[in-house]
Amino acid sequence: MEKFDVAICGFGPVGATLSLLLAKYNYKVLIIEKNQGPCKTARAINTDGEQLRIFDQFNLAEKVIANSNQIEKVHFSNKDLEPIQTIIASIEDTEMGWPNQVLFYQPELESFLREKIQSSENIEVKESTELVDFKNTSDGVDVVINEKNQNTKLKSKLLFGCDGASSFVRKKLNIDLDDFGYNQKWLVCDAHLTQNIYLKNELIQVCDPKRPCTFLHGRRGHLRFEFRVMPEDNLKELKDEAFIWNLLSPWINKKNAILERADIYNFHACIANRWNINNVLIAGDSAHQMPPFMGAGMGTGIRDVTNLSWKIHLILQKK
Repeated sequence: MEKFDVAICGFGPVGATLSLLLAKYNYKVLIIEKNQGPCKTARAINTDGEQLRIFDQFNLAEKVIANSNQIEKVHFSNKDLEPIQTIIASIEDTEMGWPNQVLFYQPELESFLREKIQSSENIEVKESTELVDFKNTSDGVDVVINEKNQNTKLKSKLLFGCDGASSFVRKKLNIDLDDFGYNQKWLVCDAHLTQNIYLKNELIQVCDPKRPCTFLHGRRGHLRFEFRVMPEDNLKELKDEAFIWNLLSPWINKKNAILERADIYNFHACIANRWNINNVLIAGDSAHQMPPFMGAGMGTGIRDVTNLSWKIHLILQKK
């Protein structure tokens, strides 16, 4: 039976960062991921100086910044996009030694992290592989994975669930989520400019009671739009391409942009009432979820695993 110091379920930015942090201590790490390759579309879009300090440990911070955009202004606007209140966003380095906020493209960020992981002798990655079972034991965790339609049993001292909001690990542990009462549906759209239409480098929170909206200008022509799904909306109509392009029309159209995706998401505010049971832990969206308006979801997960990594090191030294 193959043995590891730490097994991680989930190969998103949080799981990938955790693997690199633990590999620095020379632990043998396994990443289990049911999908293949980096995520195919943008999800998280924002990172900050604290996360850049962490990425700098892997010599990635400069590369992330070089492939990101820094917003110059944040507007709270009326329905006609006229500013009600404006915040000037500094693009200078902060006390952290890095910019306060940069907007990235998640498939690209994941590829940067994966390049570092591929060069690490301490990290083994199993993609197209599903975690199907695990059991706490006195000396670690018995882990069962399904790879190429065949179940394999592994042994790990610790198991981390970094497997997202619908976490298999959290559900199998029967850990409940405490709901803070924010549950809304939003239509999330990602588009890419095909020509320069001189959009201002801004983030806009559109304060329209009929349909609140968020607009972000990402890196190299990547644009993010989020529209609240209103009680009277027909969900089928919201998925209609013509309806979506009409929502996007104050900014872009088919002549100057392409639509990458338009999906309805359930935005939540909740936190797990436990983050570990014995040798199994959860982190990131598995442990907490928040509305995306401050762009802190991924960052909170990365702070989780950075805080945990040195503590795990102290624990494993005694095992």
